[in-house]
Amino acid sequence: MSPDVRVDPAILESAGRSADGLRQGVADELADVEPETAQVAKELGGWLTGSASDQLLRWWREDLDGLTARLDHIAEGLGLCARDYRHSDHASADNFQGLGW
Repeated sequence: MSPDVRVDPAILESAGRSADGLRQGVADELADVEPETAQVAKELGGWLTGSASDQLLRWWREDLDGLTARLDHIAEGLGLCARDYRHSDHASADNFQGLGW
């Protein structure tokens, strides 16, 4: 095993875009089923099925909100990490520029 760590900022950015795409997909999934589920819950409000549909929708919103927030955090972190690696690489190159290397 090599003790060297190699980081490719482009790969980090790509992974960040993938996480952001997943977040959007999750949000789209909720948007696809939320209106119909809310309508069922409303129309069957006096029935056990209506109550169960309403509870399911609330749980689903909470879970998906948590997931989208986590995916946002991951995407942002990957993008910032890529930016910081690029900055560090450029700063290191600048430090050696005057040495003729």
